[in-house]
Amino acid sequence: MARIREVLRCLPGQNALVRGYYECDCGRGHWCLTEGGGAAMPALPADCLGVEWVLHHLVPRPPLDLAHR
Repeated sequence: MARIREVLRCLPGQNALVRGYYECDCGRGHWCLTEGGGAAMPALPADCLGVEWVLHHLVPRPPLDLAHR
């Protein structure tokens, strides 16, 4: 997985721009994985005191299987 240098933040319900692992900003270890490309960010957990999701690691898309063209 690639480590990112810029901080990308998304509010719950906002469309994720990139595929990756996101951590909430409360610091209690809540994580989610999004597919990116317009997928909506999930709601924060009920016990979460955070406000937004922060991109932690990018997850590259798998390569296309050219044998199935």
